[in-house]
Amino acid sequence: MEAILSSDGAVGWTVYVGWEGARYVVTCCSQVTESRSTQTALPTPPLCTLYDCAHTSDFSEPMATLQLNHIARETADVRGLAAFYEEVLGFERVPAPTYSGFQVAWLRLPGTPDVALHIIERDPATAVASSPGAPPDQLPRKHHLAFSVADYDGFVTVLRTRGTDVFEKTQPDGRTRQVFFFDPDGNGLEVTSSSPGDK
Repeated sequence: MEAILSSDGAVGWTVYVGWEGARYVVTCCSQVTESRSTQTALPTPPLCTLYDCAHTSDFSEPMATLQLNHIARETADVRGLAAFYEEVLGFERVPAPTYSGFQVAWLRLPGTPDVALHIIERDPATAVASSPGAPPDQLPRKHHLAFSVADYDGFVTVLRTRGTDVFEKTQPDGRTRQVFFFDPDGNGLEVTSSSPGDK
C-alpha cells in the first residue's frame, strides 16, 4: 500500500490486492474511486472510506468487446498509394464516401473483409509528409503493419523484381520467415510466412 498526494492536495491510497496484482485506487473526498479489476470488494485504506467519495464506479460490468474496423494512412498521392497496396499486397477497392475537398480510397483484403484500409489525402495545411527515416532492417522494432502469406518466396520475388529495398529475417522458431519493407510513403510493412490456420 502506498500513499498518493494529488495535485489538488487530496490524499489517496494505491492498494495492491490478489495474486494477479489487481490494482485498486481509492481517493478521498470528491475524487472518483477507480479499479482495474472486476472485483467489487474494496479494502478500506486509512483516512478514507469508499463512502467518503462523491462518485463510485460499478466494476461488475466487463468492458465492451472491440473489433478492428480499419487502418488509415494519409498521403499526398491517394491514387499511387492505393495502387501499391492493390498491386503488391492484393488489396481490392470497396465503395468509399465522396468528400468535398479531398480524395480517399477504401481498400480491403479478400481474406479479411471486415477490416478496411482507408487511404486519405493529406491536408497540406496541417500535416507533414512522412519519410522512411531508416533502412528496412530497423523495421522489426519500429512501427509497422504486418500481413501473412502462404507463398512467401513468391511474394519476396515480386518485391525484388519491383526493386523494393527489403530486409529478411527468421523468427527464433527457425520456421517463420519475415520480410520488411516500406510503402511509397515510407510506412513500415512486414509480410510473414504462414501455414493455413496460423495466426
